[in-house]
Amino acid sequence: MGWLCVALLAGTGPAGCGGGSEEKTDPDSGGSTTTGGGDSSGGAIPVAGGAGGTAGDSAATGGSDTENDAPGGAATGGNATGGTATGGNATGGAGTGGAAVGGAAALGGTGGTGVGGATALGGTGGTGVGGEMAAGGTGGSGVGGTDAAGGAAGGGGVGGAAGSSGGAAGVGAASAGSGGTAPAGGSAGVSTGGVTGVTTSLTDYTRTIGPLTLEGPDQASGITHQPETDTFYVVTNTSHRLHEFSTDFSTRLRTISLDNGPTDTEDVAYLGNDRFAIVVEDNEVYVVTIAAGAVTADLGAAEVERYVVSAPPATFNVGFEGVAWQPGVGIGGRFYVCQEGGGNVPIRVLSFLRQNAAGTYDYSNGTLTVDEPWNAVTALGAEMIDLSGVAFDVESNTLLVLSHESSKIVRVVPDTGEILEQRSLQGSPQYEGITFATGGRLVVVSEPNWVEVYALD
Repeated sequence: MGWLCVALLAGTGPAGCGGGSEEKTDPDSGGSTTTGGGDSSGGAIPVAGGAGGTAGDSAATGGSDTENDAPGGAATGGNATGGTATGGNATGGAGTGGAAVGGAAALGGTGGTGVGGATALGGTGGTGVGGEMAAGGTGGSGVGGTDAAGGAAGGGGVGGAAGSSGGAAGVGAASAGSGGTAPAGGSAGVSTGGVTGVTTSLTDYTRTIGPLTLEGPDQASGITHQPETDTFYVVTNTSHRLHEFSTDFSTRLRTISLDNGPTDTEDVAYLGNDRFAIVVEDNEVYVVTIAAGAVTADLGAAEVERYVVSAPPATFNVGFEGVAWQPGVGIGGRFYVCQEGGGNVPIRVLSFLRQNAAGTYDYSNGTLTVDEPWNAVTALGAEMIDLSGVAFDVESNTLLVLSHESSKIVRVVPDTGEILEQRSLQGSPQYEGITFATGGRLVVVSEPNWVEVYALD
């Protein structure tokens, strides 16, 4: 089957940690056994702050308390007109005039903002929630939790009392809420399995190009983006060719014949330095160099990396459809592949480490270790009839999975298969491939020869 590639979203957030069950599967069987523990979840971790000093008739300097590493609200007490009470820092506090929930310091100051929980915990400079640390504002501390669910909390100090005419200042700090596990698009940071916070949702993407007919490909099955040239490569599954297109897909720049290998090429992923991973329906992956200007690539050459990932299904045309690459893991990154499924053949998502050296690596003789961390039928079966493509989001450490039968993209936690969000697609007949591109773009391709480009609003 071919691919539709959609440039989707990327989000950033503090890194988190959390357990997730891991299933390892015999690639021949499709079954899995659980070897890992469950997810951990975190709650709010209050951190008490010190109390500010009391003000005199003119100005009094607030005290400080180092209890629990949360400095107390420094208060320059009110003056005769209410003062500039910079009360209540700690979590998000400070700035001018109280922060967090305490904000709007008494009659003086300019009042803070902040709410505990998902947004920044108040004050000027107060930072966000869940994740490694929720730092306070000016002079504030408020150490956040590092629990897996991203719960970050820090109680703040109490702002100094205002002067005789200023009235009493409000409580400068708020007990923070939980950072939460915003599935995608929340301000909270951490989900599970090391997934960083997703601050952009799939629904934030707007189609800017397409559906556009591509000149050249007759069965567009997969797509990838080369950042150095800002060009796209579309692979076809009947003619075993790659077609390079200009940034706006208006011009086909070259056609590359993929020779001396399987002919049912289904997807492509760019690895950097002119290296491309090609997945074929026979459940194999080839890593080959395609230099600028080249019009052929030899899949049988000695310098090629060949990965025999699992036995191909007995049923025709329901094998591997997509390949994605996660950089920064091991010596050469990690590959994710998806099996289309159909009939008695299950949908599957498997992964393995790239060896980063020429040669053949085969699951059947122990030279390649293949993981199947979760059962795709259980995790995705209610939402997706088949799987046609995958793309790894390096900004959030999540995996996008595409289905042509369901015309849908889902974002999942790679280690657990937990669905974080999903988006339906419409406009093209058969979505087959998906990729991210620089500039916040998400691109999808469809058989027979359609492309759609999405960008952030």
